Amino acid sequence: VNMARTDGRSTDHIRALGCETGLLHRADGSAKYSQGNTSVLVSVNGPMEVPMRRERSDRATLEVTCKPKTGLPGIVEKRMEGLLLHVAAHAIVVTNHPRALISITVQTICDDGSLLACAINAMCLALMDAGVALRTCFAAQSCFIVAGTDSVLLDPAQAEEKACSGTFTFAFLKDPVGHLALSHTTGSFEEAQYMDAWELAAGAAGKIFAFYRKSMERRLSKEHRAALSS
Repeated sequence: VNMARTDGRSTDHIRALGCETGLLHRADGSAKYSQGNTSVLVSVNGPMEVPMRRERSDRATLEVTCKPKTGLPGIVEKRMEGLLLHVAAHAIVVTNHPRALISITVQTICDDGSLLACAINAMCLALMDAGVALRTCFAAQSCFIVAGTDSVLLDPAQAEEKACSGTFTFAFLKDPVGHLALSHTTGSFEEAQYMDAWELAAGAAGKIFAFYRKSMERRLSKEHRAALSS
C-alpha cells in the first residue's frame, strides 16, 4: 500500500543521504552521516593501548560511547551503545588486534527520526575511514507501523515515530548478502508486518551500500587529484 506522507515520500522512499569523512583530525577516523534532517558524527580511535583490567589476550576490546545533542547521556544513549557495540562486534576483525582498544564515539547532531539506523551507518563509514579491518561493511534502515493500520513504511521522521504503533531497525551485513547483524523492534506487531519491514529495509540497505561506494570513490578521486597537484 502506497500511503501519502507529510513530507510527500512514498512507502519505500528514504530521505536524502549525505556524508563527510575525515572531519576530525585528532581521531583515527571520522564520519558525519545524515539522512534527511537526522545527522550523526562518529569518531574512531585505535587500535590503541587498553587498561590492563580490560585487556583481552586474544582480541581487541571494543567500546562505544553515545552522546546526546545536549546534556548528559541517559538511558536512551546507554541502550544505543549496547546495540551499536553488538553490530561493531559482528563486523570488526577483533582478532587482528589482541590487547588493544578500539574506541567509537557517537555524537547526535540532530534527531529527526531513524537515529539508531543513522548512527549505525555513520559508524560503518567512520570505521572505514579509520582503516579498521572489517569482515564486511554494514548498513541499517528503520521502518514503522502507521498507527491504526497494518501499513509498514520506510525511514520514519521523528513526527512519524511519535505517532506510530511499532518500529523496526535492521542492520545488514553486505557479505553474506542479507545476513542480519541487528534486528531491533519496539511496540507490537504481526509476523507479516515484521517480514514487510525486513523486505523494505533490505531494499534500502542496498541503496545505502551503493551510497557508501560512491562516497568512497569521490574521496579517493579527490585524494588522487590532490596528490597529482602537489
